[in-house]
Amino acid sequence: ILGETQEEEDEILPRKDYESLDYDRCINDPYLEVLETMDNKKGRRYEAVKWMMVFAIGVCTGLVGLFVDFF
Repeated sequence: ILGETQEEEDEILPRKDYESLDYDRCINDPYLEVLETMDNKKGRRYEAVKWMMVFAIGVCTGLVGLFVDFF
Protein backbone atom coordinates (compact mmCIF):
# COMPACT_ATOMS: atom_id res chain seq x y z
CA ILE A 1 0.00 0.00 0.00
CA LEU A 2 1.40 3.40 -0.96
CA GLY A 3 -0.19 5.24 1.92
CA GLU A 4 -0.84 4.72 5.60
CA THR A 5 -4.29 3.46 6.60
CA GLN A 6 -6.36 4.95 9.33
CA GLU A 7 -8.18 2.20 11.22
CA GLU A 8 -11.34 4.05 12.24
CA GLU A 9 -12.22 5.36 8.76
CA ASP A 10 -10.23 2.79 6.74
CA GLU A 11 -9.10 5.32 4.12
CA ILE A 12 -5.68 5.69 2.56
CA LEU A 13 -3.79 8.77 3.67
CA PRO A 14 -1.20 10.35 1.35
CA ARG A 15 2.48 9.92 2.04
CA LYS A 16 4.40 12.95 3.24
CA ASP A 17 7.76 12.20 1.58
CA TYR A 18 6.86 13.72 -1.80
CA GLU A 19 5.06 16.78 -3.08
CA SER A 20 2.54 16.67 -5.89
CA LEU A 21 2.80 19.43 -8.48
CA ASP A 22 -0.34 20.72 -10.15
CA TYR A 23 0.07 20.98 -13.91
CA ASP A 24 -3.60 21.51 -14.73
CA ARG A 25 -4.38 24.05 -17.38
CA CYS A 26 -5.41 27.44 -16.09
CA ILE A 27 -8.95 27.94 -17.36
CA ASN A 28 -10.52 31.13 -16.10
CA ASP A 29 -12.73 33.88 -17.56
CA PRO A 30 -9.95 36.08 -19.06
CA TYR A 31 -8.30 33.04 -20.68
CA LEU A 32 -11.63 31.88 -22.12
CA GLU A 33 -12.20 35.37 -23.55
CA VAL A 34 -8.81 35.24 -25.28
CA LEU A 35 -9.62 31.81 -26.70
CA GLU A 36 -12.98 33.01 -28.01
CA THR A 37 -11.42 35.97 -29.82
CA MET A 38 -8.77 33.77 -31.48
CA ASP A 39 -9.53 32.49 -34.95
CA ASN A 40 -8.54 28.96 -36.01
CA LYS A 41 -5.30 29.98 -37.75
CA LYS A 42 -4.13 32.08 -34.82
CA GLY A 43 -5.00 29.26 -32.40
CA ARG A 44 -2.95 26.76 -34.38
CA ARG A 45 -0.02 29.17 -34.46
CA TYR A 46 -0.32 29.66 -30.69
CA GLU A 47 -0.22 25.89 -30.10
CA ALA A 48 2.71 25.47 -32.51
CA VAL A 49 4.71 28.18 -30.73
CA LYS A 50 4.02 26.55 -27.35
CA TRP A 51 5.27 23.16 -28.62
CA MET A 52 8.34 24.75 -30.24
CA MET A 53 9.20 26.36 -26.91
CA VAL A 54 8.86 22.99 -25.15
CA PHE A 55 11.12 21.41 -27.79
CA ALA A 56 13.70 24.22 -27.50
CA ILE A 57 13.78 23.95 -23.71
CA GLY A 58 14.23 20.18 -23.98
CA VAL A 59 17.09 20.52 -26.47
CA CYS A 60 18.82 23.15 -24.32
CA THR A 61 18.45 20.98 -21.23
CA GLY A 62 19.89 18.02 -23.11
CA LEU A 63 22.83 20.08 -24.37
CA VAL A 64 23.59 21.32 -20.86
CA GLY A 65 23.60 17.73 -19.64
CA LEU A 66 25.85 16.71 -22.52
CA PHE A 67 28.35 19.49 -21.80
CA VAL A 68 28.33 18.72 -18.07
CA ASP A 69 29.07 15.06 -18.77
CA PHE A 70 31.76 15.44 -21.42
CA PHE A 71 33.48 18.76 -20.72
